[in-house]
Amino acid sequence: MIDKKIREQIEEEAKASPDEEICGLVISDEKGASWKALKNVHAKPKSDFKISPEELVRIRQEGFEILAVVHTHPSSSAKPSGLDIRNCALSKIPWFIYSVRFNNWSEVLPESNVEKLIIGRPFEYNVTDCFSVVQDFYYLEYGIFLERAESDYGWWSKTTNKTNPLLDNLVGYGFEEIAERDMQKGDVLLMKFATQKAGHLAVFLGGGMILQHLDKRLANRYYYGGYWRRCVTKILRHKTRI
Repeated sequence: MIDKKIREQIEEEAKASPDEEICGLVISDEKGASWKALKNVHAKPKSDFKISPEELVRIRQEGFEILAVVHTHPSSSAKPSGLDIRNCALSKIPWFIYSVRFNNWSEVLPESNVEKLIIGRPFEYNVTDCFSVVQDFYYLEYGIFLERAESDYGWWSKTTNKTNPLLDNLVGYGFEEIAERDMQKGDVLLMKFATQKAGHLAVFLGGGMILQHLDKRLANRYYYGGYWRRCVTKILRHKTRI
């Protein structure tokens, strides 16, 4: 848990801004640990937070070690959201959440097991969806960061859409098509259901299993065969793994 003095600083600042999530870092140098309040740059600061990546770079360049990420929940409990748990895992450092309303804290430790992180989380397009499975798997397993190409829900069913943002994005990051006979753990399956375009991704786990997140379902493992196999249009592998 965070030092009592630092917690009291955060609580005081949080109560001074009760309608928005405040955020910052617990940092450390030769003088010890301290609280660094940072601007919440999220477009919806009342319900979410975001720390500028440039701020993180600057703090590290100044010689500080980042010990933890801290943010507040103004009106809800300190229980971490699914997105909190996901982002904590990706940051690879502990997160602490303070509830202004209930005046209590929670601690989130980064989950290093990618399957435990993904399986069971709810679907939210452009947040935790099929592309997030690939993002999280590749970052935690291989240290490869894949930025999301934002798109509108349902693009895969629109005849006017001439591009495939999923495929274009993966190709742009160096994914190349391979044959099914060469498939191994970590390969990405591009899949097409009853839609105009292939608009779904899954990750092959080996042992005849895939990891995927279907619309309106919880993320889960599935046996690779039958219907799922028939839906595959391309199998892709990152260039660093070829």
